[in-house]
Amino acid sequence: MKLSQTKEATQAFVALLEAHLASIHPDYRRNREVKGMRHEYVRELGEGQLAIHSVFCKRGTFYHCFCLSLHRIPIAPFLYSPFTVGGRCDHNYGVTTACHRDLGLSPVDPVAPFRMSDSHMFRKGADRILRRCTSEAEARLLPFYEAVWRRTRPALQALVEFATTTPPDQLAKAAAAYAGPRQGLASHMLEFGRLHDSLPPAQRPAFFAAVATATPEIIRDFAMLFPRITRP
Repeated sequence: MKLSQTKEATQAFVALLEAHLASIHPDYRRNREVKGMRHEYVRELGEGQLAIHSVFCKRGTFYHCFCLSLHRIPIAPFLYSPFTVGGRCDHNYGVTTACHRDLGLSPVDPVAPFRMSDSHMFRKGADRILRRCTSEAEARLLPFYEAVWRRTRPALQALVEFATTTPPDQLAKAAAAYAGPRQGLASHMLEFGRLHDSLPPAQRPAFFAAVATATPEIIRDFAMLFPRITRP
């Protein structure tokens, strides 16, 4: 198996991807902050939202992902953030996985099975895979993710307000009082919203504190994200 694609093959792939994204929507622009084996194309949607098509090359295979995010730059070392829903340069969360996991589409549905490949080695058939991945993401995932954003926005706003106005010692104390599940605190927007909604209102401040202290790198972005998600 090839460990990577050649420079020429990568350039040809990127040209094909850019041409197809331009045909879907002319506002997609390459994210120059993302380099190496990762390629991202970003479109601004308003209210700070970004639609992001991303491709990650691992051992010569291209993996296609799609997400809606408020982060223009990925937040290391986390793959997930409450301000992102969908996969972003994550070979375990490609477009097909997102359709299955997030939309509930099934490859074994007896009436309308949803089967699609979201990875390839840029050989014969790669153009078809690329075109379907980007088209399905726009047609199926984007409307769903926008609905998730609208539904989760009040909770995200409450998270930001609590994390940015609570003194650090009180934030740590509140986080220690959180009695809910701690696995998955560094989750994406869909999981964050589900966990938030499952908690009684009295337990939500502790949940916000636990999320904030479990993901300190994301707190770094709060000052930037806060005006965008609270703007009318």
